[in-house]
Amino acid sequence: MAATIVGCSSNDNSDDASNPSDDATGGADATVLEGTWQVPCTAGDDGEYSILSHAFTGNTTESYTEVFSDADCVTPVADSISTTYKGTFVVGDAITTAGGQQAMELDSTIEKFPVLLPNTPTEGHVEEGETIIYEVDHATSYTLTSDSGDADLAVYTYPWAEESFVCESSNHSDPVDTCVQETNGRRFAFVTGHTAADFTIQTVGDPQAYEVTGELDTVYEIFMIEDNMLYFSETGSYSEAERPDTLKLEPGLTRK
Repeated sequence: MAATIVGCSSNDNSDDASNPSDDATGGADATVLEGTWQVPCTAGDDGEYSILSHAFTGNTTESYTEVFSDADCVTPVADSISTTYKGTFVVGDAITTAGGQQAMELDSTIEKFPVLLPNTPTEGHVEEGETIIYEVDHATSYTLTSDSGDADLAVYTYPWAEESFVCESSNHSDPVDTCVQETNGRRFAFVTGHTAADFTIQTVGDPQAYEVTGELDTVYEIFMIEDNMLYFSETGSYSEAERPDTLKLEPGLTRK
């Protein structure tokens, strides 16, 4: 799933895509996070490999991925750099984690993803390797129909944490992919182009319970820098009171 989880909400094929945050200063001084941090080269299920990057410039942050055709992540796939999310951030107070490490609070305000309304078909298009992320609330099932080409479906609790995986469907012999979940709540649906595809996606849910507002979100996390390695919490929380207090120590991110 490595290649899917780091998919994009928008595909950026400009000359500056390899370093999306170079021109953004955010109007703020550099923090201890300044720079671009990368997860090691990771194998995906489709025979390709990817590097996930988190860029911090001033008080702006951006997460993006690049796909490669080789296991050493030397040969990039053309036009494969895509953005997972963008936003601004604030480094907060120092804390001691549940494991005894010294960490810092991180509050990130991220741009919203397009919203899927319940019981309402939504049409779209993805290129091969591109991913569009939709925000969903109170859906119990998801149906993705590839009207042309072949698109795949995956659902997560958070759009940036592989551990939040809910379900996936990558049916290459049938144009319809489905995901069904026993519990509903806030989710993120990933539509990824196995090939270039026109698609229609629809969720089944309770419109009365729908809570997504389309406003900016603040995500509460923690991080630690040790021996020039950056570690984040396993997931983030939308509630400051429920900010996680444990770190994911593998894999760490190295400064580019």
